[in-house]
Amino acid sequence: MPTELIKELRRRRLDRYASGTDAEAVSLAHEDLLSSRDYRHSSPAASKMHATDVLRSVAVLTPALITDTIVRDCQKVFPACNDSSRINIIRILSLLRRKDALRFLEQVRDDNTRPNASIVVWDNGRYVMKSVRDDSQPDWVTEEAIKSIAIIQNDGPSA
Repeated sequence: MPTELIKELRRRRLDRYASGTDAEAVSLAHEDLLSSRDYRHSSPAASKMHATDVLRSVAVLTPALITDTIVRDCQKVFPACNDSSRINIIRILSLLRRKDALRFLEQVRDDNTRPNASIVVWDNGRYVMKSVRDDSQPDWVTEEAIKSIAIIQNDGPSA
């Protein structure tokens, strides 16, 4: 009989992680977090985005499976992640109520150099997308960090 986590991973079509036990899913997600690339859009290949989706589900359903090593590695790979993965990492820290991550979340909140928008530019005879900082655009990562800091500091209900 599949566990709640495995059922949720199947429902979300994260089948790569749903074929074994909960612990195996966490282990595979941790491995993908460290070794896979991240993508701007959905892709069938393993990615940091898929790994953080799995770990966020684990944080909700079986938080004891997320070790201190996984938490540290989430913080370590944060700069190499796309915004979706970054938001997932912030939510994981919030769900786990990791008070030790407050300094990290404050740095995320205060980083005014991180790109938060993209533009199309002409470069070497072709159009390419370029990530830029645009203060007129919403910064979802910063907003999520602010919410998470409040949740952890107040130890209130998660969103």
